[in-house]
Amino acid sequence: MASSISDSHVELVERVPELWFDDATVVFQAENKLFRVHRGIIASQSSVFKGMFALPQDASVDGSGGGQETIDGCTLIRLHGDTATDVGYFFKAIYDASFFEPPPCTSQFDVVIAIALLSHKYDVPFLHRRSLDHLETVYPTTLSNYDSISTRSSFRPQNLNINDNIRAIQTLIQIGAKWMMPAACYTLSVRSIQDVISCPAWKTLAGTELQTRLLLHWSQITSTLTTVSIYTSLLSVKVICPQERCQTFAVQMVRHLMEYPERDPLVRASPQGGFSRPYCERCAAYIRGT
Repeated sequence: MASSISDSHVELVERVPELWFDDATVVFQAENKLFRVHRGIIASQSSVFKGMFALPQDASVDGSGGGQETIDGCTLIRLHGDTATDVGYFFKAIYDASFFEPPPCTSQFDVVIAIALLSHKYDVPFLHRRSLDHLETVYPTTLSNYDSISTRSSFRPQNLNINDNIRAIQTLIQIGAKWMMPAACYTLSVRSIQDVISCPAWKTLAGTELQTRLLLHWSQITSTLTTVSIYTSLLSVKVICPQERCQTFAVQMVRHLMEYPERDPLVRASPQGGFSRPYCERCAAYIRGT
């Protein structure tokens, strides 16, 4: 049997005016916000909500087991785990085509993330595809597209803080968009590690598999960039130094790096590693960057 929500409860929540339609018959609650929307419109876009609406009238649509609740004569559905802000973006995107247009139209980071998560959770294919299109402009899969991010991205990645980067990575994992993970991890990896480990979002990952994966990726990025730098230094030796000894060792070390890429270039490049000892003083200083 359906139960009506008391006036005291109604006073504790707030209606969202732009998403409260008097002729609608279902109300969604996220946190302390209420959204009165049209059952037919929502069901036509979301298979999950369509299934909820198909439940018997005496069943609880939010899984609480207490029967359906109503407010102002409308079925009440509580959305557990979803923020009111995210749900507002989600319903706006369903109702207003101009609110969340596909690229090359731009959007906001919070809007894209919210719609990516909820369109995946509630199975709204057209919004899910659109959110992926926006994310791919910032986390592309080709180098040419990555190099042109500043001119083609839906939102400016340079304006994202470290918490945003971590949130984006968490979102990509939740929605299964693994093909964008390399670019997303790289975007975080080029930040200062001191800044990253001191931010609130990083601390919430303590001991998780995601934190371990990010640290491993960080190590690989740092190692790769250092190796490229060493390659450049060694090849430059052949240009700047006329001594046959230095040129010979430079060629040998490039071959060695290519043959044993798994060895840590940070250790090899250190003075203690003996990496620069065979060269003349000028070339040794150049390789060490001193």
